[in-house]
Amino acid sequence: MTNTSNEVLESRVLPAIRRFMAERGLELAEEKTRTAHIAEGFDFRGQTMRKYDGKLLISPAKTSITSLLENVRGIIKGNASAAQEALIQQLNRVIRGWVMYHRHIVAKTTFSLFDSHVWRLPWKRTTSRHPTKGTRCVKKRYFRINGPRSWDFATKGR
Repeated sequence: MTNTSNEVLESRVLPAIRRFMAERGLELAEEKTRTAHIAEGFDFRGQTMRKYDGKLLISPAKTSITSLLENVRGIIKGNASAAQEALIQQLNRVIRGWVMYHRHIVAKTTFSLFDSHVWRLPWKRTTSRHPTKGTRCVKKRYFRINGPRSWDFATKGR
């Protein structure tokens, strides 16, 4: 809820919400419930809601981004000897799910940064698997041209 004063929120609105929820057998968790100014923003379900210059913008939370990157790193490290196609399938499930969840919010910059981070991880994996091979050889074996993108980590069939 939004209001012009914090006192009104804490003295009238919050008790009304607690009564409403109590009738349904629910309650607010005290450690998770807080009032915050919309300009400082707050995180909710992996997204940050904050007002910038009079506009409410919702973007992926930093904790959500870091946990996704850690998850992707774990998948790549955990499948060091796996075939490229199996690795791509596992990564696609995780990445597509996260992107589909955040696709309706302000996330273009986040997606671009995430794309560059995720590109580096398979590149490091492939160059460490073939330390004596050159860039062209590694690129030819593991990366494909997909429209305007000439460095997609993909197999021949995909």
